[in-house]
Amino acid sequence: TLLEETGLEPGGRIALLYGNSLNGFPFEFGCIRAGLQRTPLNPRLSAREHAEMLRHARIGVLVYGEGNAERARELAEAAPGLRLFGLGDDELAPDLLALARSRPQTPPEVKAEPDDVIINLF
Repeated sequence: TLLEETGLEPGGRIALLYGNSLNGFPFEFGCIRAGLQRTPLNPRLSAREHAEMLRHARIGVLVYGEGNAERARELAEAAPGLRLFGLGDDELAPDLLALARSRPQTPPEVKAEPDDVIINLF
């Protein structure tokens, strides 16, 4: 599944680095539906601040949007093992939107529990 391709499973931690976009809102609902803990990163913050958030939240996957590829590259260098996915086509990382379009439209079978963490805010 697409979820497995990202290296995540329910309860997994994902950072989101993009500004307001048409893809942002549905993507965030997809994270909730998949049982992921998402950590939004404000694009206006510094690379040092982002790196600290990734470290503190123990993030393994970063999804970035248009205009944020260079910052994503910086963060990948600062956090060895961080997997990158873009929301669009660029040369840095796989395009998560293209991967999603190539998969069946079957929603993940994740049962939400009342104590599940769905967002980490800094």
